[in-house]
Amino acid sequence: MVQDISQKFTLWLKVSLLGLSLPLLLSSSIRAEECTPADIKAQIEKFKDAKTFKAANDTVVKCGEDAISSLAEALSNSDAATRTNAASALGKMGWIAQDAVPDIVETLGDGD
Repeated sequence: MVQDISQKFTLWLKVSLLGLSLPLLLSSSIRAEECTPADIKAQIEKFKDAKTFKAANDTVVKCGEDAISSLAEALSNSDAATRTNAASALGKMGWIAQDAVPDIVETLGDGD
């Protein structure tokens, strides 16, 4: 009986781990296709347009660490919408974007 419970628990644990890791595996393969530096910069350019900024912001956030340096650079862009959306994207990334904190703090002095 104890062995039966142990086997069921082991099976349940394996299935749970697979279920939790599957989205991570799928998202990393999707992310790899659209996260070249040129693609990231092209998406950041779309931050200026009110019609395209939301989708561009979401795309850049999915790039994760690959996009952080470009977003940090965008914080000093002459366009206010670009700066705002870059800060928003970094905020959505959470702790992954911690290297950009000094750039974000510097941007807090922006009048816009």
